[in-house]
Parts: sequence; C-alpha cells; structure tokens
Amino acid sequence: MKTVIPLKKYFPEEFLYKDIGTRAMVMHILNSHLSAMTEKPDEVEVDFEEINFISHSAAHEFVKQKQQMADEGISLSFVHMNQEVSFMIDLINRKDLKKPLIHIHRAASSESFE
Repeated sequence: MKTVIPLKKYFPEEFLYKDIGTRAMVMHILNSHLSAMTEKPDEVEVDFEEINFISHSAAHEFVKQKQQMADEGISLSFVHMNQEVSFMIDLINRKDLKKPLIHIHRAASSESFE
C-alpha cells in the first residue's frame, strides 16, 4: 500500500514561505501521518510541492528516516522538490554515503613540492 504525505498541508495557506527547519518538525510530520493510518504502508512518498527550503538538520532527518524505513521494508521517496530542497537532500546523501562533493588531492609530504 502506498501513501503520500503532502507537506504543504502542515502549513497554513497564508504562509508565503513554507520551510522545514528542524528534526522535530520532520518527526512530527512523519509520525502524525503514519500513526493515523490503519494499515502499515510499504511505500511512502513525501511531496515537497510548495516547500521553499529545508534545513541541513531536517534534510538529515528525512534521509535517516529513509534508511530506517528501508530496514523495515518500507520505501520512502521524495517528489516535487525545488532546486534548493533537492540540493540539500543530495548533499546529505553524499555525506551519509561518505562521498565527497569535491576531491582534494593532498601531497604525502612537503618533499613533493621541491
């Protein structure tokens, strides 16, 4: 069973900027949506439509939850992300996978420069 979490529903309509800034906010959204379900989903889609910004810590929490849900057999995916949100999620994924954004070559010793 698939469920969709439309993040914009957690913000009043009159909010011009819909930002997700804390781990607690991520946990509140996921927990409130999933606990209201009568059946455990096998797929969860988080819809970022109208979300302007996500903080580093909130993005990390989403990625962490994605990993934890995968361990439980639940697929968590993210859709309708703007460029900023997508960049932050990608940044966290690289860090969690220990992939550097850029490769820096360091000389083994100062003798290399002589």
